[in-house]
Amino acid sequence: MIWRPKPGQPVRVHYRESLRDATGIHGRAGFVVAVGTGPGPANVLVDLLDWAPVVVPRGNLVAVNAVAVRRYDYTEKRKAVQ
Repeated sequence: MIWRPKPGQPVRVHYRESLRDATGIHGRAGFVVAVGTGPGPANVLVDLLDWAPVVVPRGNLVAVNAVAVRRYDYTEKRKAVQ
């Protein structure tokens, strides 16, 4: 589990065995795009490499080595969206 994820940090999504098939994103790797703030659940927006961006609870993220995940430039993506 990652306690304080930061944008650009490489992560892997991890769910318990009973939810793995239901979510369909267990084990997928990606990068943190944004971290939720304020009261409420601690959610993180993760851009999965082979999937669409998804919101995942912070407790379902595992840090991975950046070498294992391809680099991605989020500043260029943010400019394109805005």
